[in-house]
Amino acid sequence: MFIHPVRNAKGNRLFSLADLETFRQIHFLVRKCGLSLDGAARQMKEDRQPVGSKVKAIEILKGIRSQLEEIRQDLL
Repeated sequence: MFIHPVRNAKGNRLFSLADLETFRQIHFLVRKCGLSLDGAARQMKEDRQPVGSKVKAIEILKGIRSQLEEIRQDLL
């Protein structure tokens, strides 16, 4: 539906960067927002762009948090 891997000569699935971003969006909707897979699919069909921006924002905030934790450790 949202993910379209191609297969190599050995039959292994190869995922594109867009597929990986879709995995991140699904993970965010299921784990962080508490949606079911069907609910996540509906959300992605209705409004795909804002979910991607939320995932990126969370990743940026995690990076900021780790930097702040490093600064805190240096001050102790």
